[in-house]
Amino acid sequence: MKAILVDDISSIGESYFSFKYKGKVIVENPFICKSKPEYGIDSSYHFNEEDLTKIERELDEGIYPHPIFKYSAHVGYKEYKHLTKEQYIALMKYRFYQVTKLGKVPELLSVAGGKRIEDVIIQWDESQPGIKKPGFVKD
Repeated sequence: MKAILVDDISSIGESYFSFKYKGKVIVENPFICKSKPEYGIDSSYHFNEEDLTKIERELDEGIYPHPIFKYSAHVGYKEYKHLTKEQYIALMKYRFYQVTKLGKVPELLSVAGGKRIEDVIIQWDESQPGIKKPGFVKD
């Protein structure tokens, strides 16, 4: 069983998220790195709006009590109806942190990539601080 540590979740814009370790986007399999041109360079990420749509549609809330969803300025998600982009990014970074702590990142990667991910543990580096819960989050 392979173990991958995560110590940060970053965003290069609404609906673009990446998992990092020691300041770098994780490129190790099973993570699939994609890139988006930004300020004249390619910025790497793991999940985009299309991936978040798949995750939102396919994952059962019983497995993921902390939903992950794409950003929409006009259509809110359940109790989160009018989030600014900054609030949305803070919420999703926290949600990805929660999913990492639960050991469920391989399932996210399976849904986004369309193939089952097994024999890997993706966990938060406990020597590092976690992602803080935004003040507006109720759970």
